[in-house]
Amino acid sequence: MKILLSSLLIMLSISSFGQTEQLHPIDRELQDCLNSDENSTTVGMTECINTATWKWDEELNRQYKILLSLLTDQQKERLKSTQREW
Repeated sequence: MKILLSSLLIMLSISSFGQTEQLHPIDRELQDCLNSDENSTTVGMTECINTATWKWDEELNRQYKILLSLLTDQQKERLKSTQREW
């Protein structure tokens, strides 16, 4: 499930920006990785996607920690409760 969500996030970010100049650095690295001759195989592409997924997971966790630092205790509990329900 985590990989699926991360893949969707990557695809959405690529389609929403549309142009390479506006891509997030993680997406730019992914595109460069996928476009390289050495990653033209299924194994190479999978490794590119797995690396991008790992980096997006780190970015998500970093942003989540920033968000938590801005919330009150009550807001933190509400956020965590909503996440569990989701």
